[in-house]
Amino acid sequence: MKILKNKKVRTFLIGIVVFVLAIIVILNLFAVKKELSSKKIKNEDIYLYFGSEKFEYKGNITLDHENSITNIQFNNKDVTLFSEPIYFAKKEKIILPVAYSVVNANIGLQNKVGFYTEIVNRDGYYYLLNKDLDYKLNDHFLYDGEDMYIFIQPSTVSFQDKKIEISPLSFVNYLFNTQELYIYDYKEDKVSYYEQVTDNVIVSNENYKINLSSDNIIYKDKEKLLMKNFDYLKKLKW
Repeated sequence: MKILKNKKVRTFLIGIVVFVLAIIVILNLFAVKKELSSKKIKNEDIYLYFGSEKFEYKGNITLDHENSITNIQFNNKDVTLFSEPIYFAKKEKIILPVAYSVVNANIGLQNKVGFYTEIVNRDGYYYLLNKDLDYKLNDHFLYDGEDMYIFIQPSTVSFQDKKIEISPLSFVNYLFNTQELYIYDYKEDKVSYYEQVTDNVIVSNENYKINLSSDNIIYKDKEKLLMKNFDYLKKLKW
């Protein structure tokens, strides 16, 4: 009886140890997930545009990503972001708040990068950086799968009777359903807003042309519709 009782005690103790270890593992997994989904920006000045309005944040900022939504946390307030690029005021650098596709316009290849991927200027060239990636951009642009485009090369936006030059790191956001157009020029740090834009909106440079009204790219006498569902895209690699 004593031996049986000792076995029951050992089994009970082993069960408690296993339970405690399982709790520790689960808590560690939650901690790792939280660490991966949060990004702290310390002692930096950043800004972004909602529509044509500029919002600036200075000091310590936290980005938090959950269920494909990213919030910016500052002074105990949360602001939900969509795909608006986050710009650094004192350096040529962008953080992507959500997943984007990266289009190599030279060959029409479309890949994807995850949220918090950065675009940085290094020795006059632009690179995509994240924990798994250090990729030099050439004939590329970025597309959020909906309405937002970020351009790496100097380009021209054409619609109706207008032609507008934009610098590298500028974005163009064309809302087809509401016929609203936002053009941000990085060099000028200015958003131009146009409404009732019913004609095709074309962005072009020496290497490619994009029709933002239909989300298709024209390159080397070829035409390709851009993929909107990133589930079918491969991750961009070195």
